[in-house]
Amino acid sequence: IKKKEKSIELDITKYDKRMLLNLLNQSYRLGYDTIRVQYNTQEQATWIEEMTATLLGFEVVEKKKNLCILQNIAEPDEEKFEIILRKIFLQILELSEKVKESMEKKVYHENEIIGVKEQIDKLTNYCRRAIIRKRRDTKKPLLYGIITQLSLISHAYIYLSLYAAKKKYKMSKKTAEHLEKANKMFRDYYEAFYEKDFVKLNSVGKEKIMLENINNNLLEQSKGAEAVILTYIREIIRNIHMCTPATIGYYLE
Repeated sequence: IKKKEKSIELDITKYDKRMLLNLLNQSYRLGYDTIRVQYNTQEQATWIEEMTATLLGFEVVEKKKNLCILQNIAEPDEEKFEIILRKIFLQILELSEKVKESMEKKVYHENEIIGVKEQIDKLTNYCRRAIIRKRRDTKKPLLYGIITQLSLISHAYIYLSLYAAKKKYKMSKKTAEHLEKANKMFRDYYEAFYEKDFVKLNSVGKEKIMLENINNNLLEQSKGAEAVILTYIREIIRNIHMCTPATIGYYLE
């Protein structure tokens, strides 16, 4: 029996780039196989093609006057979900080390960082789509929430790095140590998630309290670019911690 495909029509003629991104991402995550997009400027057509690159398995298959058709043509098998989820974790781990190293050496690779963002966005988008389309268990909202937080963690690292590059910022020793502790918190969460270890999850909660206190003290002594960097690190810490309640619920029997 051939599976019935879902399609949706979007009229973006009155919207900006950010709204288009939201519309395409949500249509993709909700499981639509065909997305027909009406537009009225060449700039909007360019946006559509750019954003399709973040929708794993989708391509622009047809363009007419003021109409662009996106189609699911190469979506990964459901069996690859766990592989893709682990890949998200590993890419964020690699990103965390790369960001710290670049700020310590004051050597930035903005294009590479943007490429990493696009790859992680593509994978987190796919996982959320797969959960909505194919997962049947009652705990899928918890897993969806965890993946959303992973996306936010990666964004905090990326925007931290891009801001530091823009300001030609080099970290102080105290901030470098603070970022390394935040990176360790994420490594600890990654291990806890895959080991289903509630003791380690509890430790992640303790790390959050300790690191927020350190962050407060450093912020009180900082200004300018240093304060902005510390705010991004605080965002990383909080988003890691936000993963823990959902993870406890996901593995609780």
